[in-house]
Amino acid sequence: MTGVDSFYVLSANRIAIRRVGEPLFGVYNRRFEAVSQIPVEAVKDAGAPWFAFRFGGKWGLADTSGKVVIKPRYEGVGRVSEGLVALLEGGKWGFADLRGRWKIKPRFEHSAAQDTAPCFSHGWALMADPQTGGWRYLGKDGQFRSSRAYPEAFPYFYPHTWVREEEGFFLIDLQGKAVLGPYFDIVPNPGSPLVPVLQHDLFGLVDLQRGLERSACQFYEVSAQTRGHAAVLTTQGWTLIDSLGRLCRSDYFEYLESTGTNSYVFYSGEPGDRWAGLLGSDCVIEVPAVWRYISAFSDGFAVASTDGESYFLIDPEGQQYLKEEGFRQMAPPINGFVLARNTEEQVIYSVDDFKQAVERLPVQFNVKLLPLK
Repeated sequence: MTGVDSFYVLSANRIAIRRVGEPLFGVYNRRFEAVSQIPVEAVKDAGAPWFAFRFGGKWGLADTSGKVVIKPRYEGVGRVSEGLVALLEGGKWGFADLRGRWKIKPRFEHSAAQDTAPCFSHGWALMADPQTGGWRYLGKDGQFRSSRAYPEAFPYFYPHTWVREEEGFFLIDLQGKAVLGPYFDIVPNPGSPLVPVLQHDLFGLVDLQRGLERSACQFYEVSAQTRGHAAVLTTQGWTLIDSLGRLCRSDYFEYLESTGTNSYVFYSGEPGDRWAGLLGSDCVIEVPAVWRYISAFSDGFAVASTDGESYFLIDPEGQQYLKEEGFRQMAPPINGFVLARNTEEQVIYSVDDFKQAVERLPVQFNVKLLPLK
């Protein structure tokens, strides 16, 4: 589909698109056939298979078949989580079920500090406390766990989470008991249970899933923590560490960057002349450094370039897609859709449209290095 101004992927088979010059979004399937009879003013993901939509200045909730489950009459709608969704009414948050029936009536004031709608995770919702300017944890019974408000806190993406006290950051369990800390600083990352912590200008790693220290603070930098692995900077260069704290000592790189899969982008060469390849989390070089640029992977594809000027897609084996189109800009796929720009306009593709048009690399690479030790 050409002439796209902006889009939001709602599910594997639903996408909201606003065309150039049009004020409203329409909802389409993967074949870009319109499935919504009423264009909407705005849409946002509410957690599959739900999406929030705005119509007539108010927000409601629908499923990806287009069925409205909560009519658009609220000031805000959050993500569906653990069977409940946050609704903003009269400037206050409450929680309702997926038929719009209140389970916790709206009595929690909206705070500018809470830039996203609250939602439940592991039985607790993190709520801003306007009276203290801090944060508290709300249970599904509508009661706070305690009267204690933390100056800084994070949701329970895992069975443990971070809160800040005067002494520093502490890791707490689901009952609010501190199990690790204090740390000078943390780098919270909901996408991975491995979280960097800082002590005396050196980094270590904490496992949020189990509430354990996986590495003492001995690294100069930590980056790209994902799927139980992390990239760490040692005195010899960048390498990988796994969820048990074991270092991949077989090779070191100028830099490692997460792809969002079990692979990492590694860079070789001087800072002004670097080339990128793919390194597996098992320390196997899957694709050598023959690219100028490789993005994170999404839906099994990454954006790549061999010259830094023309962009196309590759899969984890280095097979190339859409190279002949010569796109000057391209974003990684989002739930099966790709947005690219040539010299004239933006174009949106369904991944299904081009999966068959593959340009294979002449050689499949699989360079074996030493395993984790």
